[in-house]
Amino acid sequence: PGDEISDAERTLEKTARLCREAEARSDSADSLIRALLRVEDEIERSLGPLLARMGEIGAWRALRYSGVGHYAEERLGISRTQAEDRARLARVLRSRPRLRCALEEERFGWEAASLIARALRRPTHATDDVETAWIDRAAETTIKRLREEVRIVARERVLRDRDGDRGGDR
Repeated sequence: PGDEISDAERTLEKTARLCREAEARSDSADSLIRALLRVEDEIERSLGPLLARMGEIGAWRALRYSGVGHYAEERLGISRTQAEDRARLARVLRSRPRLRCALEEERFGWEAASLIARALRRPTHATDDVETAWIDRAAETTIKRLREEVRIVARERVLRDRDGDRGGDR
């Protein structure tokens, strides 16, 4: 449970060190900017697990917010949807180690990971092979194309479910 906090603390320490280096000009501006961008990516990856954990321990009530979205808008300056999506994805990643690993390896970003999680929503259809295929596809295509493919799969799923409810008659 405390892993999210420890990860966040390490990221903050790294950020503070990079800021001190920038002030001392101990490195080139280019390498410092690239290092800061890596830290920004770490912060982005840490945000979802932290928000999910805060929700699980009831932090919103204690902080007097209605939920993760309200907190994110008021305190973090990010959209409700973005915060809610990050927390939801963090919870999904706990049970999807392949997807989590691909995201951590930066094969794709959080938006692609969210789309894959949506495609894998129904566990009976989400075998390891299917998950691996979605991960490989996300690593090689654009977000726009991936989003469209997930929509197609969802539409086919709805049609299949509807046809199943009617015994397959059309």
